[in-house]
Amino acid sequence: MNCDTAVKKAYEKYFSGDVESAITTLRRFLNRQAEPTWVSENARAYLNIGVFLRIQGHHEEPLRIYSTLVKASESDVHVRANALVEMAVIHTRAGQPDQAEACFASVCALIDCNQEPGIDPVHDKVMVHFLNNKGLLRLTQERANEALMNLRKSLDHIIAVHATEDFSKPFVTAYLNLYYCHMILGNHDQAIEYLLLARAKLMNLDTPFAYELVNIFETLAVHNLFVAGSQQNAIDALSYISEKVVSNFADFRKVFDFFCSIIVQLHDGKIDLEKIRESIREYGNDPLIKAYLPVLLAGAPPPGSDDGDDDIPTATLTD
Repeated sequence: MNCDTAVKKAYEKYFSGDVESAITTLRRFLNRQAEPTWVSENARAYLNIGVFLRIQGHHEEPLRIYSTLVKASESDVHVRANALVEMAVIHTRAGQPDQAEACFASVCALIDCNQEPGIDPVHDKVMVHFLNNKGLLRLTQERANEALMNLRKSLDHIIAVHATEDFSKPFVTAYLNLYYCHMILGNHDQAIEYLLLARAKLMNLDTPFAYELVNIFETLAVHNLFVAGSQQNAIDALSYISEKVVSNFADFRKVFDFFCSIIVQLHDGKIDLEKIRESIREYGNDPLIKAYLPVLLAGAPPPGSDDGDDDIPTATLTD
C-alpha cells in the first residue's frame, strides 16, 4: 500500500464518522515506513494524522507534526502549506489570532495565493483549505465582509477542482460556512439559498459524510429555532436526514436520537434544563454531543451571540 492509498482509506473511515480508525490506518502505514520518509514521500499521511488528531481536540501532537513538516525542506511545498493552515486553525481556536495570521502569511510566502482557479488542482485544494479557514478567522474577528470574500474565493477553487474530479464533499462545508456568513451580515434570503444547496449536495453524496451530516442538522435546527421561530420546522428538519444514511454509523445514530428527544421536548414546551444537563453528563466527553447540543437547548444562544448560560458552550463553526 502506498501513501495515496493509505490516505484514501483513512478518509473513507473519517467520512463514515470513525476518526479513530482513520488515525490507526495512517499510523500502521507509517510504522511500516522508514521514519525519515515521513517528511518526504509519505508526508501526506503524516500530515493527516495531525489533521485527525486535531479534529479529536488534540493540539500538542498535531502542532509537533505540522512544525516538523514545515521545517523540512524535502517536504512537498503544498504539504507544508497545508501544515501551516492547520497550525492557523489551532491558533484561531485557541484565541491566538496573531499567530494564526503569521501562519497564513507564511502560506502566501510558499505558494502563489493569487493564482487563478483551474490551473493546478493540487494548488486549488490547498487554496480551498487556506481560504476557508482564513474566512473563519475573519468571522471570529467580526470582519464578516472579508470573511465572505475569502469563502467565495474558496468556493471558486472547489468548483475548479470538481470540474475534473469528484470533489463533492467540500461543497457542503463551503455552503454551510457561507450560510453562517450571510446570516451574520443579515442577508437571510441568500443564507437560506446556501443552506438548501448544502442539504441538496449532502443528500446526493454516494457515501455518508458523517460530520457534515451532523453539521447540517445543527444548522437546520439553528435556523428553525432561532430565525424562523418554528419548533415544528425543527422537528420536520429531522426528516431531511435519510434514515438509510443515518443507520450506517452508530455514533450519529446516538446523537440523532438524543437530539430528536430534545426537539420533541422543545415542541411540547416541557423541557427540563437540569434533566438535559444530567443526560449530557452521562455522555461524558462525546465530541458530537458537546459540539452540537447547545443549539437545541432552551435559551441557547444563536451563532455569534455571547448570551446564554456560562456552563453551556456556544455552537461554533466547523472546518
